[in-house]
Amino acid sequence: MVGPPTARGAETGARLHAVPEWPVKIVAVEALSGGRGREAFYSTVVEAKAEDVLTSMLLHVLECGSDLS
Repeated sequence: MVGPPTARGAETGARLHAVPEWPVKIVAVEALSGGRGREAFYSTVVEAKAEDVLTSMLLHVLECGSDLS
């Protein structure tokens, strides 16, 4: 059985003000119950899927021993 969603997200492309020649992928997520609230992540791999950007960030956090707080 699948429960209600616990988060929602959106993705878009953008360019950073400091380096407008470098496009980036922006992924925004919002916890719908509990969780960390609203967060945004970016990747210089503009072809990446939102799931790939989030997975990459999670793996980075696990490797560095950080908790993203």
